[in-house]
Amino acid sequence: MWHVQPPAIRLLILGPRGAGKSLHGRTLAKKLGLFHIQFREYLQELVIAKTKKRVVSEREETQTAAEQDLPPEEP
Repeated sequence: MWHVQPPAIRLLILGPRGAGKSLHGRTLAKKLGLFHIQFREYLQELVIAKTKKRVVSEREETQTAAEQDLPPEEP
């Protein structure tokens, strides 16, 4: 008699920025005993390994540009 193992649980959580995807992903992984992988971090590791450069998102570029336009902080 064959004993077939069910496949591992895989969840994909989609949503707009700030919707709580990471929060809920970590919570579900902890409760269900699963691994939690943040795709953006994983993708950065793959890109850096090949290009030796970090990919910067449009949001990060906007933040960096805005920070450069700010006057220096006073002591």
